[in-house]
Amino acid sequence: MRALILTWLLLASAAATAADETVRYSMTPVMAKGKLTALAIELRFTGEADGETVLELPNEWGGKTELYQGVRDLRVDGDGVSVTSPEPAKRIVRHRPGAELHVRYRIEQYWPGVPSVTGSNEYRPIVQPGYFHVVGDA
Repeated sequence: MRALILTWLLLASAAATAADETVRYSMTPVMAKGKLTALAIELRFTGEADGETVLELPNEWGGKTELYQGVRDLRVDGDGVSVTSPEPAKRIVRHRPGAELHVRYRIEQYWPGVPSVTGSNEYRPIVQPGYFHVVGDA
């Protein structure tokens, strides 16, 4: 069994099986009344051959922790899919062996206010009405 690490930009090619290593993903802005409110993420790939695929949500990076708080409404569709959450940053997806999986979720700024210059970098997702900023594994 291989783990799939969901990064904000979904560069998750390590999750695919040997039979099909293609990972298709998209990121779309979510707008409400002309203002950006979230990023909609979609990811499609072939699940593991043993019928269990582990999704690892972002947890910590660059001194920031609990980064999974920015992941909202995570859903997984596919043949025979069931999802459990043994810990906050992990989802275990059980499915028909080698099933095509469709993962959808939103990225939202989970902390209040606007970023300020404090001398340190803000590695948590920033989603403001007119822009967003997301960084790799964070």
